[in-house]
Amino acid sequence: MTKAEFLADLEEIIDDEAFLTEKLDALDLEIRNNLWGIGIDFETARQIQWEDLAVFLKKVIAARSQQVQQSDKNMNLLFYLWFDEQAAKLCFNFINANHPQLPFKAQVLYTDDMSSILSDFLQSPYLDGIPWSDLKDQNEEQPSEEKLFQLKVYQELILKN
Repeated sequence: MTKAEFLADLEEIIDDEAFLTEKLDALDLEIRNNLWGIGIDFETARQIQWEDLAVFLKKVIAARSQQVQQSDKNMNLLFYLWFDEQAAKLCFNFINANHPQLPFKAQVLYTDDMSSILSDFLQSPYLDGIPWSDLKDQNEEQPSEEKLFQLKVYQELILKN
């Protein structure tokens, strides 16, 4: 796939509608309806720069901002972005900004700039999957003290004016 074809395929996400709700007990619905995961193969990733993805994401954020402004809902929206390395997907979501925390069980490491997450995605050695040789043997003895998984996340608040 060429860079132009890849970016053209992403265009439909820009025009997609987000599920908006003022209710804080509808987080599962927000996640299910507003989650996008983008995969890429090695050949295409070599053609793409992180800036290309940043331009695309800024268009998505602008479209959701316009949707919030035109909505009858009195709420702000929170955009958040992360790289799911196990799934080899660049993921992003939009939820009501009044939720007290992001819906991750991992320890969240916030970054002020999405470029590091986009670069991690494009430079991942696992875009075509994780080879068996890189997986830890399930029968190995587990360390007595397990480390909490850390996830790098970028977030941006979309205000309703």
